[in-house]
Amino acid sequence: MSSMTLQDNVPMPFSSGIINRPRLIDKLHAAIEYKLTLISAPPGYGKTTLASQYVRQARCPVAWQTVEERDRDLPNLYNRCIAALEAIAPGIRRLPSPHGYPPNELAALVTDYLRDNVNEDVVYLLDDVQKIAGALAAETWLREFVVLLPRHVHLVIISRMLPDLPLAEMIARREVQAIGQEQLRLTPHEVYFLAHETQTSAPSISDVHKLVGRLEGWPAGIALALQPLPSELERAMLEGGEGPEALFDALANSMLQAQPPLLREFLLASSTLRRLTAELGVNALGLSGAAEWLVETQIRNLFLSKAPDGLFYHTLFRNFLQRQLKKTAPERFYNLHVKAARWFEETGDLEEAFAHYMDAGLYERAAALGDRVATSFFAQGKTESLIRWHSELREVNASAPRLAYVCAVIHTDRYEYDQAEMQLDLAEQGFEELQDSGGIADVWLQRAQMNLQRGRYHKAVEQATAVLEQPGIGPSHRGRALKIFGTGHLRLGDAETAMRHLEEAVPLHRADGDAYTLANVLQDLGVAYERMGKLDSASACLQEVVALRRSLGSAGALALALNNLGYSYHCASDYHQARATYREGLNVLARVPYQRAQSYLLWSLADLERDLGVFDEATKFYNQALDLAGVSEPTLRCTILISLATLRRWEGHYADSAALSQEAVEIAEHHGAAVESAYAQAALWAARASLGESSEALMQLDAISRQLQQQGARIELLRALAMAAAAALLCGEHGIASSYLQNAVHIANQIGTAQPLAAEVEHTPTLLAFVSANLAPYGILARDLKRLQEVRAKAAATVRVSGHPLEQQTYSLRVRTLGFESIERDGVRLSTSEWRATSARELFLYLLFFGPETRERISLAFWPDSSLKRVRSNFHTTLYRARQALGENVIMFVDDLYQINPDIDLWCDAHELQTLTKQARLLPPRDARTEDLWRRAVDLYRGDFLPSLDPSWVIPLRESLREAYLEALIGLGECARARNDLHNAVNAFKRALEEEPYREDIHRSIMMCYAQMGERKLILGHLQTLEELLDEELGVEPSEETVALARRLLE
Repeated sequence: MSSMTLQDNVPMPFSSGIINRPRLIDKLHAAIEYKLTLISAPPGYGKTTLASQYVRQARCPVAWQTVEERDRDLPNLYNRCIAALEAIAPGIRRLPSPHGYPPNELAALVTDYLRDNVNEDVVYLLDDVQKIAGALAAETWLREFVVLLPRHVHLVIISRMLPDLPLAEMIARREVQAIGQEQLRLTPHEVYFLAHETQTSAPSISDVHKLVGRLEGWPAGIALALQPLPSELERAMLEGGEGPEALFDALANSMLQAQPPLLREFLLASSTLRRLTAELGVNALGLSGAAEWLVETQIRNLFLSKAPDGLFYHTLFRNFLQRQLKKTAPERFYNLHVKAARWFEETGDLEEAFAHYMDAGLYERAAALGDRVATSFFAQGKTESLIRWHSELREVNASAPRLAYVCAVIHTDRYEYDQAEMQLDLAEQGFEELQDSGGIADVWLQRAQMNLQRGRYHKAVEQATAVLEQPGIGPSHRGRALKIFGTGHLRLGDAETAMRHLEEAVPLHRADGDAYTLANVLQDLGVAYERMGKLDSASACLQEVVALRRSLGSAGALALALNNLGYSYHCASDYHQARATYREGLNVLARVPYQRAQSYLLWSLADLERDLGVFDEATKFYNQALDLAGVSEPTLRCTILISLATLRRWEGHYADSAALSQEAVEIAEHHGAAVESAYAQAALWAARASLGESSEALMQLDAISRQLQQQGARIELLRALAMAAAAALLCGEHGIASSYLQNAVHIANQIGTAQPLAAEVEHTPTLLAFVSANLAPYGILARDLKRLQEVRAKAAATVRVSGHPLEQQTYSLRVRTLGFESIERDGVRLSTSEWRATSARELFLYLLFFGPETRERISLAFWPDSSLKRVRSNFHTTLYRARQALGENVIMFVDDLYQINPDIDLWCDAHELQTLTKQARLLPPRDARTEDLWRRAVDLYRGDFLPSLDPSWVIPLRESLREAYLEALIGLGECARARNDLHNAVNAFKRALEEEPYREDIHRSIMMCYAQMGERKLILGHLQTLEELLDEELGVEPSEETVALARRLLE
């Protein structure tokens, strides 16, 4: 078999003896009419051979990837995927590394790139897909990849079994075609043709029919049978006996014995390697003349195929050769595998080294290698290799405690708790034998983490305590134990204890430099702060979490962080920013579905719409959130049910509210969620109070309020106190109601917000009437109630508008000016024709940025050279057209000044950019809120201010806003640098240089980052680049300050 390189550098097997199969090739040519083509059959059915024939005749570009055993680890599969796709999608290898991304996001990264950069029909051929069967992450990636494929990218999968894909739905949509075992069988006609092609003395038609019947059209067996065979084997093949696959070894042995002795020895020895190249044959096995023997093997069609990174024996043939070598020359079998193992270990190919140690029977060496790399492989996402290694070592009773521990962590993450328990027992036993106290502490902490995950909070706290009480515990173990201890107490409703321990854990995790773990700790601490009513501290935590999640790159984790940040805005009565943050979270998930994060965001968005009185929208979001939540996360389902019960109560559907609350109570009590249980019971008794049980409800709500106070759940306590006050009013106890409200106001003053209380009051008519009769005692409640009512009034007014009414009233305007111009009136974008003249649009924009202004000054800006009469006519015509487009109430005339109506709900990207930069300037880079402000400012800037307009008043604003954008980029860099995220800091500073390449202060910031990274060469290189830039463009040298800094950093 010889090889050739095809279109787009796709190396494929080639054989002069391969039969032409036009009926199947035509089916493969039709692959461009389907999203997916499946070629599925057992070994030896010519799947790869058929595909290689098709590729040589393909009418569109093809990328080919052969899946290897190591591709069960998703990072390997992803990296090899984008390497293969580079042939048809140039530049795809520049996609981010897979670290930190879940499978669905990695699939979306690839398909998004293909969608945006490939504009013609292409085929991606994935061979040996059965090798990833059972590898959870890899299979998830493939499923999502198939679902997200753009219409012009067509996938061909070759596999021994059907892959785990949504085939039923795809078949129903006619997106799949298949070639199976029956179609791949050789027909007598094809065998007769092949025999005449490869043999000088071909069999008769009768013998061909017997051969095909005997071997059931199995291509691999027939290919061997057509080799010269001993007469007795030939008779056995034609006359019957063993099944087709059982004959393979006999056929292969006959073919092997027919080869020259030296070639036979090479075949046996080279089968040691799974992948063959001449260099590997010489270096890993010491086989002299490997290159010549490989050529000879291909010429003789000895089951050798070529792939992009080497040659491969057919699996059936390699397995046969290995059995023969082990049987006939066991010592040579051992020596070859040992030699290969050592060479692969020395060259860093540890997966291959492990496999060869196991083949050689050097189990202790394999175990030592597994222990040594377990932690780093886990960090790289190579979890399937670790699980497979541990399983193989267990079969031979080899101890690898660190490997067992890491596998327990993997199974815990997958909720496979029985497997995790078993592996932790093995790990503990191994660590005890080694007297490894750190390893034992790891096992104890993992058991605690597993119990925390399973809702066994008391047990988790107990186990974390045991670790904290150990003498000489290191900072890493202490930080993990504090995190589990704090989170356990948070789940048990003791927010104050949780807060103290999580605060202690944060600097320990920060010192570790693990951004992922630090983000998790800060997220839990933010929840604890919220429960305690420390909303400013909670917001600071959540701002940092969002910044960390952005730098880590995971869309799902970022979406959850945005959900929590949005909730903090909601609690602070910043309804507009809360909605924007929730929407950003949902946008993050738009192309990367992640049900858990979507469920949280929809629940939060529903709470927001509910508080604002948009009940229909809220109900829709709640139902979507419940559908996505399912039963996999009970506490999430419980809290959504409580929120929905609250909505139904506010709508007056008290029986429905009680039923939903009761379901939430049962879930919370079953899982020991103390705060959720108390809050659900409060919702239940609030509904019952309106169903005629007000006296009993009052007593129960009083007790629940005390319970929530003890648990430190202040947000929930505010709501419960409002419910208790409403129950008291139903009982005619106005004094008691006032007492509950005063208590709630006292707590609201402590935590800085009364938003949850205000929402309950606003939507409970008896409470609202009671509070509104005398607002004076209620201070912060009156403030937040007014905020809620103002936002509700604007929202309600917007909802009432349908199109443009006759009176031309407008309730909201959304104006974009950066990079492009867009003006939306009550959610509808104004077309150019609606303005009737550019000057009408300019007048509105001028007043938006420079108003209030007199008619005279406006006229001077717009018509400086026109006569007074002409100016007056122009002004009134332009004003009329602007009001017709915008609505009569948008441009007002007050005290001889024209201005934009301040009562209109107006948002403008340029104003927002100015506000964000102003706020960010007041905060230091280390403040977690700063980075979020700068990032939001950067995201707003899509290009120059009003790019299609050039009047004199636009130019200064354009420059000012461009400077604000530049300042935001520098601010982002400084924030990243402050938290030691130097890679992202450099990226931000380089983006700033794209806007202003001559700013030496930015160049100095980059050099300081390189110094912190220890990259002296990069400092010197950057200085030289700056010197060349300034000399070529400006004819000057860098300033003394810049040169002195570089010298100091290089010392």
